[in-house]
Formats: sequence, structure tokens, C-alpha cells
Amino acid sequence: MKKTTIAVLLGVLAALASPSQAVVTSTLVNEPALSYSKTFAIDLNSIGIGAVTAQAIYSSATVPPVVFTDGAQSSGSFLVVTPSALAAATATDRITVANNAGLAKAVLSVPGGNMLRQGYEWQIGATAGATAINIAAAINRAYPQIRTSVAGSVIYATAPAPGSVYNTLTLHSSTPTAMTVLSPIFTGGQDNAVILVNGQQLVAGQHWSPVGATTDVATSIAAAINANTVLNRLIVATPNSPTDGYVALVSIAVSPYTNYSLASSAPSALTASGSSMTGGNVASDYTKGSPIIHAAGHGLTLGLPVLYTAGAVAIAPLVNQTTYYAFPVDANNIKLATSAAHAIAGDLFVTLVSSSALPGHNYTLAPLGISGTPSFKWQVSANGSSWTDFAGSVNITTPGQTNWNFGAIGWRYLRLNATGPTTGGIALNATVTMSNTVSLDDSSLVRVAATANLVGIDSDLATTTLFAPSVAGLYKIAYYIVCTNTGSGDTVPQLVFNYTDETGGNAINATMPANPNATLASGGISPIYMAASTPLTYALGSGAYSNGSAYSIYVVVEKL
Repeated sequence: MKKTTIAVLLGVLAALASPSQAVVTSTLVNEPALSYSKTFAIDLNSIGIGAVTAQAIYSSATVPPVVFTDGAQSSGSFLVVTPSALAAATATDRITVANNAGLAKAVLSVPGGNMLRQGYEWQIGATAGATAINIAAAINRAYPQIRTSVAGSVIYATAPAPGSVYNTLTLHSSTPTAMTVLSPIFTGGQDNAVILVNGQQLVAGQHWSPVGATTDVATSIAAAINANTVLNRLIVATPNSPTDGYVALVSIAVSPYTNYSLASSAPSALTASGSSMTGGNVASDYTKGSPIIHAAGHGLTLGLPVLYTAGAVAIAPLVNQTTYYAFPVDANNIKLATSAAHAIAGDLFVTLVSSSALPGHNYTLAPLGISGTPSFKWQVSANGSSWTDFAGSVNITTPGQTNWNFGAIGWRYLRLNATGPTTGGIALNATVTMSNTVSLDDSSLVRVAATANLVGIDSDLATTTLFAPSVAGLYKIAYYIVCTNTGSGDTVPQLVFNYTDETGGNAINATMPANPNATLASGGISPIYMAASTPLTYALGSGAYSNGSAYSIYVVVEKL
């Protein structure tokens, strides 16, 4: 957005500079992007102003758009590879009776440390098959938890229950040639597969079914995640996405805290995409249910109109391509209002009541360009309520540079009255430099040492320095006092001048007129001698003004 930049320098200059001149500099205005009409006033009551100059400079500037985001969701997946490896299975082993002739005194070791001896726990039968039946019966007596069955001369041994824990059961034959054991330990025991999502355990056969094709199992796992009352607040699971056998996981919220942990007890048959979900590393710049938008170093100013662009997904109730008005909470956070008046008043902000379904979007607040006729002018007032355009002031309507020389200020208040643009903003900086004297260089022919024009005085004045001479000498004070309004029952104040000569401090009292429009002209006070670098001051005190009394006081100090 292009905006008009105004730099204003106010200087209160003495007629001739001198080391004794008292100067005060104050910043009146510092607005980086003023978008509405506003006034800025200064009370000149406590200082006698010599002369005022002003300079206004316009220059264009660019306010960059503010971009904020709705963050990023985390994602992850499970891949079903081998459904048959996901269901629980029972461990087994096998014994084959190969030759009765070699079984004399043979020993079969079974689980539990039991030794089954030929001739004691079992006998050789008429055939290898009969021997197998005898051995199976002996196993059942010694270790009844193991289930056995016989087919021909082969004994089939089955663990008590499904699970990998039974893969530790052992069988051993002392005559492996005549009585052969398939494996020294049981094999094939398998537990139901378990997946862990953010610490929540989902077990095959209990929460989801491992039966069927990979697509069936993926559908069952996704349904189990979405049915879990803890997980369904955090994650949405989609089966067979992006391809068959996958379970796609996407977090509901956005932030680094959504990278939820993942694990599988059977990683070769059911594979997790990683130890955790990933991608949730960008937090949203706004919070659902709040009007605050985080935008670091946004640069937006109070009431500045900005165009909201949502892109593909909007945030309710904000409307795409609609103008809103900024309220800066601080340098890094803003609120939006539907009108400049609401923004300036600091009320009725837009509360963001929804978030996008799939975060990862950027939103833009672009300041509007300048339109209308932004301007400002100088005004003066005696009472701070009734203002008059000041002589020499002009409305500024076009960019450029303007200089003023206002001369002496004879009013109590001076203000800058700025008219804001229709859209956009102007940068406005005003610095006021005030001098309470018009000092005299002794080598000059100029005889005025100091002046004070105090108009519309309706309160006591604290002790104020008119000037301090750089060299000792004779000076003369002249004053002219007007009672512009008398309030019934008010007390007439006393005007006192104080100075220092070679013997010390001295005071000059001036009687104030009590009647409306009455004047008192001093006619010139007898010359006084002032020591070098000592101040001549004035003060107005002991008055009462509650009923409307007011005065104007004009003072001139001459060097003789």
C-alpha cells in the first residue's frame, strides 16, 4: 500500500540566538500510519514563545501486507503387509517314531523337566504306531497342558494356548535316530498384533480384525482408531489411502504437539510410517474462539483498512476479499474490526469461530492504498475548546514540501489538526521546539531582550523564566494587562517579576485589573540592574478563577 508520509518540524526560534536562551523540545506527534482524523495539542501557557517556524514534507512509503497461517497438521500411516501374521497362533512340535528296534532304554525329555523313560513311563508297542500312542499318553500324564494327537507313527504336540510365550517349550530325544524330534523348541506361537497410537493400545482380535485381505484389515484398523474416545479427538484415520492396505492418519489440531507416537508389535506384517507422526511443526497464528491474530512485526496501525484474502479456505466469520480495520494489540498481535469506528473505539472485534478442515494455508491482510485528501492545518486557542485556523496555516492536499514562519505565538494553545485519508494511512511526525526568550547579542542594535504574550489566562502561572542576560546591565520591563472576563466572587491574582542584582534577589509587583475589559499599562518600570546569567522570571498567583475570570498579559523587556 502506498501512503503519504508527513514529516513536520516545528521550531521556536529566538530573534537572535544567545547562550542564555532557554529551549525545550517536545515530540507532538509520532504516527507511522495515521488512517483517521485526529488532533494533537500543546499548552504554551508556561513558556513565552518568541517565533515559530514549521516545515512539512510528504513522501510515499510502502506498508507490506501481513501474512498469517492456520498452521500445519501432522500425518502418519500404518501399512498392512501380511494379515496372516497379525492373528494369534499356537506353538507346536512333532515327534516321529522311526524304529522300534532302537528304542530300548530311550528317554524323551518334555517341558517341566520331566524325563519319560522307556520301560517305566512308556512301553514299546507291537508297531511304531502303537509305540507312538504309548509315548503320547506318557506326555499327557507328565505335562497335561500339552495337547497331543497321533497320526500313524507321528505324535503332534500343541502348546496350551496361542502366544509367542510358548515358543520356549522344549522336547529332546536320547535316540534321535529311532525317535526323532522335529525341533528342540516349540515353534509358531504368535501373539495378536498390537498397534500403539499416542500411547493408546489397539489389539488385533479385540479392537480390530486381522482377518481377510489387506484392504479389509486396513478398514478395520481405521475404524478402531476413529472409535477410540481418546484418539478420535486427536486424529482422523482413513483406510486404503493413498493406496490399498494403508491407514492414513491426520491430526485434527495444528502445532508441534500433534506429532503423536506410533508403534507396531509386528512391524514386518504391519508397518508404522515412523516412530511418530510428522509435519506438525507449524502452529496456527490464530486460536479458534479468539479475535487475536499473531503477526510478528505487523506494522499495522489503529483503524488502518486492510483487505482480507483467504485463498482456497476461509476462516469464519471472515469473508474473502473484504475490508477490515486493524487494532494493534502490540507489535506482534492484532485484532480486526468491521469498521474504523469500532477499531478506534477498541470494541466489537471479529472473533474467529472456525478453523480450516485441512490446515496449511496462508491468509493475507493487505493495507489499502491512499484515497481521499489527507491533510493537516495549524490552529490556535485561548481556552483549549474554541479553535481558530492560525495565520499562515494551510491545508496540505498534495505531496511535496511546505514551510511556514508563524512569528510570535500570542495564544495559550497550539494544535495540529490532521484530516485522515478515506483509505490508507499517512505517517506524521511533529516536533515542537519552544524558546521562552528572544535574546539579545550585546553587539547588536536590537534592544528587545525578551517578550511574553500570555492570552486567555484562567489559572495561576508557575514561576517561568523570561530570559537570563549573558552580561550584566540595565534593563527595563514594560507590561500591558487586560481583564477579559471577571467572575463574581473570584480573587484577583498578583503578577510578580523577580530578578537578581549585585545585592541579591528583588521583586516587582504589578496590580491586576479587576473589571472586565479594564486595562493597566505600566508605562515602563524604572530601570533595573540585572547580574549576568541570572534569570528574570514571572509568576501569577493567589488568584481564584472558578467563576470565569480571565486575563491577557503582554510583556516586553528591553536592554538599555
